[in-house]
Amino acid sequence: NDDFTDMITSFIRTHQLPLKLVLTPGKKLCDMFCSSRPYDRPVCCTTDCLACPLLSDKKLNCMEMNVVYKVMCKLCQEFYVGENGRTIHERALEHRRAANKPSSYAKNAFAIHYQERHDGLKSDLSVSILEKGLGSTTKRKIREAMYIQQLQPSLNLKSECEEVRAFLIKTD
Repeated sequence: NDDFTDMITSFIRTHQLPLKLVLTPGKKLCDMFCSSRPYDRPVCCTTDCLACPLLSDKKLNCMEMNVVYKVMCKLCQEFYVGENGRTIHERALEHRRAANKPSSYAKNAFAIHYQERHDGLKSDLSVSILEKGLGSTTKRKIREAMYIQQLQPSLNLKSECEEVRAFLIKTD
């Protein structure tokens, strides 16, 4: 409602808060109820998929998109929380490649972790989906920040946490 929006905007201005109000439309009824194939789920069709075995819940498949996920190093139980709009297949394999070839992915959390803690060892990762169905980047970033705050992952880099904060709290 416009009156409520004006009230919030006025409050932000009068208190000189470093915030910018961004309004996004909610879901439309059509989007919620009008799918021609509502029960179809993306399914991994890759023979000998390298990502599916990494999933901790075997009922899921690596074609899930728009998720907040957790990747655990099974060698030491340290973990990372992230968000992804692409398939979990793509993202899980990126983490796996970084862990297996740390010198090629200098800024990746798993590359740093494996170089410092498990140098020369083959990666042993497990991927869990913490939340799925988060279609917008903003929703994923908010939920990622919430899970990072709640779970306190040891492998998330401080710079990543700052990037999430900067994305969520835009200053002019």
